[in-house]
Amino acid sequence: MEPAVSRDKNGFVCANLPFLCLAPHRKFVMRASFQTHDDARDGADVVKPVGRVHHSVASIGDQHAGDSSVLQNPVGQPDEKQFVCSGHVTNLKAMFALYYARASLCDAFIGITITPDTMMFPVPPFSRIVAFHIATAASLAALSSGGAPAQAVQAVPVPPETLIRVTDHGAVPDDKGDDSAAVMAALDACRRVENPVLLFPSGVYRFSRDATPGINVITVVDFKRITIRGEPGTTLVVCDTQPTKLFAFFNCETVRVSGIDVDWDPLPFAAGRVIAVSGNTLDVEVIAPHVARADTPVHGITVFDSETHLPLPAGHPRFYLLSQKNFNKRATVPSPGVLRVEVSAKPEILVSSPKGRKMPDVGEHVLVCYRVRGSMAFFARHCGDVEFLDTRVFATPGMGFQVNNTESVVMERCQVTPKPGSGRWMSTTVDATHFNMIRREARIIDCVFENMGDDGANMHGIYSRLVWRIDNRRIVIEGGRGAGISPIPDYRVGDRLEFGSAQAPMRAAFTASVVESRSFDDAGQPRHRVLLDRDLPLEFGSGTTIGNASETPRFEMRGCIVRGNRGSGIRVKTRGAIVEKCVFENNAAPGVQIACDDDLHYESIATRDVIIRDNVFRNSILRTEAGRKRIDPEVHENILIENNRFEWTRNERTPALILNSLNGAVVRDNTFSGFKTKPVSISKSRGVREENNVTK
Repeated sequence: MEPAVSRDKNGFVCANLPFLCLAPHRKFVMRASFQTHDDARDGADVVKPVGRVHHSVASIGDQHAGDSSVLQNPVGQPDEKQFVCSGHVTNLKAMFALYYARASLCDAFIGITITPDTMMFPVPPFSRIVAFHIATAASLAALSSGGAPAQAVQAVPVPPETLIRVTDHGAVPDDKGDDSAAVMAALDACRRVENPVLLFPSGVYRFSRDATPGINVITVVDFKRITIRGEPGTTLVVCDTQPTKLFAFFNCETVRVSGIDVDWDPLPFAAGRVIAVSGNTLDVEVIAPHVARADTPVHGITVFDSETHLPLPAGHPRFYLLSQKNFNKRATVPSPGVLRVEVSAKPEILVSSPKGRKMPDVGEHVLVCYRVRGSMAFFARHCGDVEFLDTRVFATPGMGFQVNNTESVVMERCQVTPKPGSGRWMSTTVDATHFNMIRREARIIDCVFENMGDDGANMHGIYSRLVWRIDNRRIVIEGGRGAGISPIPDYRVGDRLEFGSAQAPMRAAFTASVVESRSFDDAGQPRHRVLLDRDLPLEFGSGTTIGNASETPRFEMRGCIVRGNRGSGIRVKTRGAIVEKCVFENNAAPGVQIACDDDLHYESIATRDVIIRDNVFRNSILRTEAGRKRIDPEVHENILIENNRFEWTRNERTPALILNSLNGAVVRDNTFSGFKTKPVSISKSRGVREENNVTK
């Protein structure tokens, strides 16, 4: 947006930059660009040293004085038109940047840009993302001495909230009736106000996809601002056996969800003890509160520990994992409380110990998933800022929270956990949270994720592949390396694309920016025609792996607990990340995994600038790697692993740190206890330093 330039009553040059958005407790670089007319020769603008620019940060109800910064012509370059002044942004209510410069030195004001200071890493703690609207930023006045007083600046007000109660539109809590139509009517009423809050008074509300059009229960589209809020004691129960999303947000600028509990009925899983095995069937004596269901196939089977009711880790001598999501033969209930499970002769996935066994043994405890994927409690795509506060998910046949192709996502004090006191062995059948192709930042603060069927959190982009070259600058690309993986990547003007070489496909060998991008359908395969800003060398041909470096949000995970799940605690596949003061406990896969791959799931990108600090790993490890079917060397850069505590009480012999594919890392001041082998294993890496670690 171009600044509106004028002179105030004192003759000072002013510029108004409305609706700039900042995040709290982040350090930003504020660049003021302008031209001077002194010493102009031959019609050229010459920028000279301009003395001292005073900058202050003011806020509502709180004053923060910024440091003054001397702005000089860098290295005396006569054509330099940009000066840098940095200061902290710490106010949670409003932020105003005021710059002064003597008008007599200014010929034209070019503009002010405010961007995250990439040199400040990691970012300090925060409360939540808040949008800061700057109604007026930048008064250029009074440089070296005797500057004019700052002019008053007013923030653009957010419209007051309007409460739209679902009970005013026909929803009746606690009556076991379907509330879908009533909630959709209340959502329609939200469109008629500026800042709506869809409010659920306390109680239990039930929903079914059959009562609403489309594949989602509640679809929220094209809102500038929408809040979904539950009063204390609000639970939303999805009563559906088909894949569905409870809330699906599309093309909304600001989304906030708070105070909601979500559950599923019937449960998408059951747990019990194997009492008989015959051919391709096994009988499971189901343990309450789980229920034997004869209305659905079984899509997954996992052996659990009989005492802890946790999934066995991959290294366990009795490990068993089966996935048969395309097998549609229904289970039966031959006697009350007994589930007879049909097992495919050719399942998609079968991993077992000892190797080669096809079925769990009699006496083993298993968890069976009636449906593994396809449903979610909350889903958002192509939105601006998405925020979840104080929200819990007790069960879903799929993920708890999934956010795709969105600017930012924040979670505070959320939980994915079995319903307290229920005795259930699982919460979500796959990930608690899954964030794809986020642009700006993602934060998970003070959350608890436990007993999921897969990861606690997964933060990644999607690798693409070059399909064909039209010429040296115009190319056709597709997401997921042609695998048809959803979600489909976005390619926006200005995006930085990284092209890998044939020898090292996940390391950037060439970069270029997107000048134009257009999507099209090619025989059912979504593809993009992209114009680059520079010639693509001829060695990058069909099949080249492409990562989008503009989909690498800054990521924070602080004060969280992830435990008792079948997958990893957190998979980090971005740049500029910190995982701090968390607890990872009894994760069947690594508690923290820094990874990317272009050969199985196509989850990008080569990671760099990651800090793993002040965490506790109990029967959990940390692993880095690039690739799934193969492991590529020296991919992830600048990794710091410091002051963590690793505690091991299992019988399996495993290192605490399995470090593959690193190019520069520091491992220092960590404590390892209970490990039966060397705690740090390094492979296919270089520049890894170990300092002051302690083994007990």
